[in-house]
Amino acid sequence: EGVFDAVQNHDDVETTLMNVGTAFVNMLCQPGKVSAVRTVIAIAERAGGIGRKFYETGPAVGLARVKAYFDAQVKEGTLVIEDTEIAAAQFIESCHATMFKPVLFNFGPPPKPERIKHVVGIAVLTFLAAYAKK
Repeated sequence: EGVFDAVQNHDDVETTLMNVGTAFVNMLCQPGKVSAVRTVIAIAERAGGIGRKFYETGPAVGLARVKAYFDAQVKEGTLVIEDTEIAAAQFIESCHATMFKPVLFNFGPPPKPERIKHVVGIAVLTFLAAYAKK
């Protein structure tokens, strides 16, 4: 998808995280993408291996790319993170907080750009408060 390509740039951490978080939520909340997630969830238990394959080729790839970015930032001294895998998962999850599940459960429409910017902005500020070098 290219969603996590922004973690390879050389912008400051805040800008990079805003770009990655915004791109991720925009992709995740597209009706066609949500339908695919619903389908995998519905058949994963009885269709051997499809859930695993979906996870390994999608969410796990994004998580690994964000983790690698955090590892590099820790090495550069920009971030102080004990467990970059957990930090990456926390960041990714917090980016779509309050926005993905309503779309997933067909409860609400995809979020508007202003809402995405607001929620991802809070996720970035929270992340930096926890992990930016003081």
